Amino acid sequence: MAKSLSFSWNNSTFILSALKCLFWVEEEALLLSDLHLGKTNHFRKNGIAISSEVANIDYINLEIAINEFNPKKII
Repeated sequence: MAKSLSFSWNNSTFILSALKCLFWVEEEALLLSDLHLGKTNHFRKNGIAISSEVANIDYINLEIAINEFNPKKII
């Protein structure tokens, strides 16, 4: 399990994950922001060399978060 921090706000419980996401417990919702999916292709298309591992890490972390929290919805 990735490092995380739980907190309550406005009668709801949230888990901040080191996987760069937030899980809303009561709604069973995984909240994502600023993923930059596809950034590797964008950089390469514009002549900027960037490792494909950068994109792979983003997708792997997303997969781990989905498996870890098993959300009913992704926002």
